Parts: sequence; structure tokens; C-alpha cells
Amino acid sequence: MATWADVAAIVEAFQAAEGVARSDALYRALANRALGRLSTRVGHFESSWSNDGTATGISLSGRLATFPANLIDLVTAYWSGVQMDEAGSTGWLDLYDELWRSSTGTPTIFVREARGMILNREPTGSTSGLLVVHGFGSIPQFSESGTTNPLTYLPEPHQLGLADYMIANLPIELRNKTKEQIAVMQEARAQAAARWLAVEEACVADMMKRKAPPIVGG
Repeated sequence: MATWADVAAIVEAFQAAEGVARSDALYRALANRALGRLSTRVGHFESSWSNDGTATGISLSGRLATFPANLIDLVTAYWSGVQMDEAGSTGWLDLYDELWRSSTGTPTIFVREARGMILNREPTGSTSGLLVVHGFGSIPQFSESGTTNPLTYLPEPHQLGLADYMIANLPIELRNKTKEQIAVMQEARAQAAARWLAVEEACVADMMKRKAPPIVGG
């Protein structure tokens, strides 16, 4: 399984040959553009998320759960392996579960929010990994913290192919370069672009076949 370090090292070596220093901010921006292209073409896929403390997981504070950016639509939700019911609004809870706003315990009902959900009970004690949401998502992006590895969503043979997209779109440092040197750098980027197009087509084809990244939670 490739990591951000593997992809960045390929691009760094390419730029070092041109006498240019590594730029993680530029590398992430280019890699995320490549991931965006793949996500747009593949569309949403079935997956699951939990409050497991990871950067791409659900954030749970009291009874309020906040979804990660790549969770597009909720289908079902579970607490400790038991499926919860969905209420149409907090008004429904006020009517049929009058003490829900001050009650603690095991959640059994949830209400959708714009980017998350509200639970009808505020869980206590250790809750890590107990909330699991199944739904539809998109490929996450590389973050500055480095805790997210979107490459796990791509078929392994194509993971390092992101480096070709990044190289193809690197700016060219023109200072103190001859026309011949510039032509060589342009040709190297053109070759990388051609490799990326082949990788992109193969990656999209493989992702459409499986249409589901690794499942987390129960």
C-alpha cells in the first residue's frame, strides 16, 4: 500500500534533477486535483464511517455527530452494532421522547443535521468506534496533518500514478535555463501527462468494478 511519502518522493526526485526544492503545499494541491478528477469520474460509492478518532472519521461531541467532508449521504446508522431509528425532526423527539435533550445513555434514535446527526441520548464513558454510519461517499483528499491516506481508496497498482499527474503539472523554473533545457523539461512533463492519462483510465475502470473502499466499523 503506497503512502503520501512514496508519491511525494517520486516528485521530489524529479524536481531535484531540475534543481528545484520540494514543496509539500504544491505537491498536496496537485495530488488533490488528481484525486478530484478520479472522484468526479467514479462518482459516489458505498462505504462506512465511524467515530474512530481518525481524520476521515465522524467527530462525536456529546450527542452531536459531525460527518467528514467525504461522507455525502447517510443510509443507516448503528450504535454498538445495533441499528438506530431515524426521526424526522427534533420536534418529533420533543413530542415522543420528552426528556431526550437531558437524557444520557445508549442512543437509539437519530435526527439528521446539515453535516451530521443528533442522537436522542448523550452517550457516556468510552464511545470510540461505537457510532457507525453506512452511506455514500467520495474519495477524501490529502491533508496537511498527514493522517489521511486517500491512496487506500485507489486500486494498489495505480496508487503511485498520482505522481505522474503531479509531475505533468509542475511549474517550470525558467531562470538560468537554456532553450534546450526548457525543451527537455517540457518533454518530461508531456511524457508524465501521457502516463497519467493511461493510469487514470485504468484506475477509473478498476474502481468502477469494485465501487467500494475498505469498510471501517461494524
